[in-house]
Amino acid sequence: MAANEPKTELDKKVLEYQPGDVVMEQGQVAKGLYILMSGTLEVVFDNVKVAEIDQKGSFVGEIASLLGGRRTATVRAATPVKMLYVQRVTEYLVENSKAALMIAQTLASRITALNKKFSHFEQVAKNWIEVAKDAVETQDVTPIKNALDEMQRVFVNEVRAR
Repeated sequence: MAANEPKTELDKKVLEYQPGDVVMEQGQVAKGLYILMSGTLEVVFDNVKVAEIDQKGSFVGEIASLLGGRRTATVRAATPVKMLYVQRVTEYLVENSKAALMIAQTLASRITALNKKFSHFEQVAKNWIEVAKDAVETQDVTPIKNALDEMQRVFVNEVRAR
């Protein structure tokens, strides 16, 4: 059990983290969810920062908690953070329909954003395939190199934008 996690079986507990403290580790078995009360969190997936969360009331850890799995990302404090830790997630959501609706809205928003990104990436991949076909026909690899450079630029910018 991490030093900041509740040592009792209470449903909810307010926890505080300092900059750099890890709230949850990618791959860790889920034991509850967290609700941001104040501060800023950073979300890291496979050692790449993918998001920053600073909106009061934001949930983290809900995916693994709802699915009964492992954490999908590492979350750590970027500033001093205060969070509400909810250990018994199912009971909490059954009793708190507003929180359940907020989680559903958050997940729907994330799915919509991912769909937009995948659509963009699909178009980039289709363009690359056309460039590759042309390069095969002309036996000139310069367009492939240029397309790969462009794809790398697009993906790096996407990661930085998160």
